[in-house]
Amino acid sequence: ALVPGFKILTFRNDGQQDHSLAVAEFADDLDAGAAKAAFEKLLAADADHPAPDDTPIPEDVAFAGPLSAGGQSTFPMNLKVNRTYVFACYMSDRAGGPLHATGKRMVAYGTVPNG
Repeated sequence: ALVPGFKILTFRNDGQQDHSLAVAEFADDLDAGAAKAAFEKLLAADADHPAPDDTPIPEDVAFAGPLSAGGQSTFPMNLKVNRTYVFACYMSDRAGGPLHATGKRMVAYGTVPNG
């Protein structure tokens, strides 16, 4: 569970591939369902099929990595009430392939509750 305030978070890579963690924050007027729907549109977009112009775009707020298997890193974050955060890995496997966020669905969402 996410709780509001300044935190030092730990990103630990328990996988076999290299991973990174990018954290982005949606505006406070966007509920969790709308934030997830918007991010899914952004993930699905490409040069031939861009996301609609009115798709909310989250602001990047933290990054950790890249980390090899077994590695870990800490990073600071100020978690804000009523904000939805998206946590995603934008690396590919060493052998290539799609980004983990799109190809392996390495995306998680969390909303900081009010109180």
